[in-house]
Amino acid sequence: MVGSSKTARDFQVRAELNRILSSAEFLRSKRSSELLRYLVERTREGRTETLKEFTIAVDLFERDQTFDPRIDALVRVEATRLRGRLSAYYQGAGKDSVLRIELPPGSYVPAFVPAAAPQSARSRIWRKIGVGGGIAAILTAGVLLWSNRFRASWDIDLSRAIRITADSGMSAYGALAPDASWLVYASDRGGDGPLHLWRKPVNGGDPLQLTFGKHNDTDPEISPDGKWIAFESSGESRGAYLIPASGGEKKLVAYFGTEPRFSPDGESLAYTVYNPLTSFGRVSLVPTHREHVPSEPIQLAYDFQDAHTPMWIPPGDRLLICGTRRSRGGPQEEHDLWVISRWDRSAIKTGAFEKLAEAGLDPHADLLGRTTFQRLGENLIFPARSGARVGLWRLPISTKTWRVTVKPLPVSMATEQQVHPSLQSGKLAFTSAGVITNVWAVPLDANNAKPSGVPQRLTNGTLDELSPSISEDGRTLVFLSASSPPGLHLYKKDLPHGLETIVSPGEETNRVKISAGGRTAYYRVMEGPSGGIKRQAIYLADLSTSKSRRVCDDCGAPTHVSPDGRIVIFETGNAIPRLGALRVDTGEHAEFARHSHHAMKSARISPDGRWLAFHLDLGLDGKQIFVAPFRNAARIEEADWIPITQPGGNDEEVWWSPNGRYLYFLSARDGWRCVWAREFDPGSPRKTREAAAIQHFHHSRLTPLSFIRRAPFYVGLSAAHDRLVLSLTEITSSVWVADVTGRYAGM
Repeated sequence: MVGSSKTARDFQVRAELNRILSSAEFLRSKRSSELLRYLVERTREGRTETLKEFTIAVDLFERDQTFDPRIDALVRVEATRLRGRLSAYYQGAGKDSVLRIELPPGSYVPAFVPAAAPQSARSRIWRKIGVGGGIAAILTAGVLLWSNRFRASWDIDLSRAIRITADSGMSAYGALAPDASWLVYASDRGGDGPLHLWRKPVNGGDPLQLTFGKHNDTDPEISPDGKWIAFESSGESRGAYLIPASGGEKKLVAYFGTEPRFSPDGESLAYTVYNPLTSFGRVSLVPTHREHVPSEPIQLAYDFQDAHTPMWIPPGDRLLICGTRRSRGGPQEEHDLWVISRWDRSAIKTGAFEKLAEAGLDPHADLLGRTTFQRLGENLIFPARSGARVGLWRLPISTKTWRVTVKPLPVSMATEQQVHPSLQSGKLAFTSAGVITNVWAVPLDANNAKPSGVPQRLTNGTLDELSPSISEDGRTLVFLSASSPPGLHLYKKDLPHGLETIVSPGEETNRVKISAGGRTAYYRVMEGPSGGIKRQAIYLADLSTSKSRRVCDDCGAPTHVSPDGRIVIFETGNAIPRLGALRVDTGEHAEFARHSHHAMKSARISPDGRWLAFHLDLGLDGKQIFVAPFRNAARIEEADWIPITQPGGNDEEVWWSPNGRYLYFLSARDGWRCVWAREFDPGSPRKTREAAAIQHFHHSRLTPLSFIRRAPFYVGLSAAHDRLVLSLTEITSSVWVADVTGRYAGM
């Protein structure tokens, strides 16, 4: 191993901890999960002297200074339960773990020991390190076991992984130079919130900041000669940029460009532009040597309905893309990985997605941007989601036929989330990330748009908790949780008492809204045969009994419930969503508002029932909020729409204050997704008023889902009289580099 035993220990222990916390045994137990995380983190920080019964009770279980362990056995009881759950875990889901986290009886200091190996191997290890060799030696042996097993199983050895970035916040998107002596990555280490590009030697040394400003710079790619860096920037002129590798002035090469990738000769840049309405992509090329940029792009795969995530195949006459072809139709044109020609329409379907589906993998990882494919000999290396985790995988592909005929294999022992592979000269850089999405509250006087405190966490899940919707009195919260059972399910939380209960254990959903009084909630369930056309059924949940019933067989996604509880507003299931209304008592439903070619979304009825607020998705021209008179779901004509925000912005997910005086909404008008408010006067609704920021999220470590691939409605902005609620994602990440050896090391 190269690097300290501390590095090996940190990498292995964090990985195993995250694997345990994602298991079924621990997803069902909040206290055991919190206790294990607390004990392991204190041990990793070298603070084992604080792991005493009194300290744990006060720090973790909110006991006060009067806590007496002789009387209150809380910590001892929870430690015993934790030991039992760890034992059950290692007898089941964790039986193949190469490192075990154990809590010895009579101690609160966890032990990190290698898993059982064949007796001969264990004997050799113990003879080598001795019984008293200490945790560092034990961990080193564990990593060696892992490395040997990895080499024998996959013919790829990712041992000698070292952590390149040691900052406490977010460092990600590492890209290696051609000789792998240095890399570029995005980090908030500058301390001002945004992600900037930094350059750092792989073998040590101080990082050099390359980009500056109040926007995010991400997804760098280094040119084949090592002289230029392409990257994606979220500034006012959003798109793909070039900057000298040593720093300097940046230049825009492609408006709205994402995923920039240099051709093997460095003369061209492939990139993707995504349609914000459909999320479909378009892959294009621009030259990199023109003085006047951006240049007119050349579109590739122009007979594809969707094309994105380009990867060049040397010598540069072909690219690998992810996409859906539309010219012929039929199963052979379904979404897959394709090898396309740079010069003509020829395209080869690899069949990769069939093998990925068989393995239960989703290659469209939703963490820190989109999937990145890298080629390693006759393999594709990429991140994919398996259950609750994202890890790195290897997919063998024939370079003669470009067909995939075998199943994918793991490159990383999926533990902490791992994304953004970058391969150069026998080394692999990747991002290791810890990601938690929970429901938060922003304290404020909602009727006067006056914030009164800092955001406060309302839920403490270890997996995604999304789309919160709060009752008007602020006592009842519903949200979607990715905890057990698998999938997104509806949960209710009694905020005064903190009690959480599952409401829809039998149905998966991704859209939910609570009634103003907090007694019922409405949610969508996609129903129908696998692979066939789905019906968008709406269910009513009685929150006092947790019983549900279907109230519409095929309507759409509910966005609001009228103040009297009689009407549910929903987005229709059309390709371009329109607004519909469901009458709860009769089951009648009908469309009542539409735009000919733009989607209408997030419609909410004002508290007095007289107005309807919504946003119009204008595609590349942004999102704009409107208000229109609402008359018991009678048809609303476009001539009656009143603009509340200006065109060309990115304003969405609007919500009324309880008194109807203010409209709260999400906006990226300052380059970040933040919460804004605009005063509304029903007596003069067309009067121009300035919007004001209510809560900024100008830091990459805590954002309204800004760095995970989730639709904005998952943020779930809604208001009670004393708070706003929304889902926020906490991300901590670092960049690692590992040696790649074995049969497939050639590139």
